[in-house]
Parts: sequence; C-alpha cells; structure tokens
Amino acid sequence: IIAKFKGTRFGLADIMGPGTAAVEVTIDKGEPKVINRFDAFSTYYRLNFFILKDLSPGGHIAKIKLIKGSLNKAEILKTRNYTIKAQDQSTYKNEAMYVGAVLY
Repeated sequence: IIAKFKGTRFGLADIMGPGTAAVEVTIDKGEPKVINRFDAFSTYYRLNFFILKDLSPGGHIAKIKLIKGSLNKAEILKTRNYTIKAQDQSTYKNEAMYVGAVLY
C-alpha cells in the first residue's frame, strides 16, 4: 500500500486476529518501523488501529508492506497461556493484513 497524505500523523484502522502478520511502515525516506498486527489476544478477529505521531507538518508518502514469516505466533500466544489447537493450525498459518481505513 502506498498512501500520500498531509499532516503530522499516520495510521491504519485494521483487523487483528489469527491470520494477521506484521507490517513495515516507511514514511517518506525515513527508517522503516515494524508494527505487529498479531498479539497475545489474536485468538479471534477484532478491530484495532495504530498511529505514528510527531511527523513534520506537510505532505508525506507512507509505504506499508506485509512482512511474512517474522512472527512466532505460538510463542506470542503462550504469554497468555494459550496453546494453538491442532485443528486450528491452518488458521494461524495465514499471514494477511485487513485494512479498513487510512488515518491521518
């Protein structure tokens, strides 16, 4: 995804859950930021968002890239004492991003 915008903030409203992954967000030519869109509560799908703040005023270009294979979902879920069940393995193997809105 590439988004052009004016402002001092940028974010995405999205869905997090068993089949989501991490994303890399680069604003203009800055350092990429990796943002996990899977967390210890990702045993079900839910609405969520993230916002990057304190950008310089004016026009910007945001590049969002899905990062596959970067998360150990089983380890993340273990932090809440959850173990992926055998019948649910395929659900957690998916690595997608479900964007609902661009926020700026």
